[in-house]
Amino acid sequence: IISNNWEENLKSQALFIVAPTKSITDSKIRQLDRYVIEGGTLFLFAGGERKQLINNLLTNFGLEIAPIFLGPVPWKNPMIPETLDASGPEFKEAYAIRVTDPKISLPYYVYDYQEEAYILISVSEKGKGKFVFIADSRYPLGENIEGEFSGHTENVKFLLKLLEETL
Repeated sequence: IISNNWEENLKSQALFIVAPTKSITDSKIRQLDRYVIEGGTLFLFAGGERKQLINNLLTNFGLEIAPIFLGPVPWKNPMIPETLDASGPEFKEAYAIRVTDPKISLPYYVYDYQEEAYILISVSEKGKGKFVFIADSRYPLGENIEGEFSGHTENVKFLLKLLEETL
């Protein structure tokens, strides 16, 4: 969110909600729904620890957080060399997403692990806009994106690609 002025935020091309700390009211959900329908792109970064706060918003876009905590993804263990070659984005506290309305919501990024496929990012299209849900509250934080030693270049590239494809 670019400012504390809610009305100003709703005029921007994209809104980012990262790890909300209070419930999103029905009134705000209606405003966000209208924002997306009219062509805005809404990004929500939140994991299962925020489920009760975001449930109504997710339902509005045909999604829910599945009761599956995946943790850091991809899983890498120095004692198992084949796990160290995993490429792609890294998640800190990933949860699985369940699509409840496939007419408006589709998987965007799926993680395959032990013959199971888990949706970690979904994109919902409504009207002229999009709702992008990443089921990890920590994904866009500095520890996962930037930093000379702790940042992850693949995450930056992946996020840029996601922005290009959804804006």
